[in-house]
Amino acid sequence: MRQSRSAQAGACALQDYYVAGGVLTVGFLGAGSAWLLLPRRGRDVLLGALASGSLAAVATIWLAPVDAHALATTASGQPPENGALVGHAFLWAVLFNSPERSCSWAARCTRSCGDDA
Repeated sequence: MRQSRSAQAGACALQDYYVAGGVLTVGFLGAGSAWLLLPRRGRDVLLGALASGSLAAVATIWLAPVDAHALATTASGQPPENGALVGHAFLWAVLFNSPERSCSWAARCTRSCGDDA
């Protein structure tokens, strides 16, 4: 079944909204805070993990199917229901938005890497 141009635009807008607002914003803000506290080696690891995770998250979300019916029934100006982005793309939001994991990782890295800043 072929989607109309407006449905395709809505799907692209949802995916862009999810990548920018749901996944990467919080991850980059948290990484900036950790960057200030980590030693040089820890910052290198953080940068590599953030870059590779960001690319994987963007690819996963942009390739995820979108439920056209969920988008069509959403009121204008409102976010769609949670199931509008089909598949496991939401796992990237969980990973990037988990403060417990990033804080414990930063504490372990600070202890193991030492302060070579």
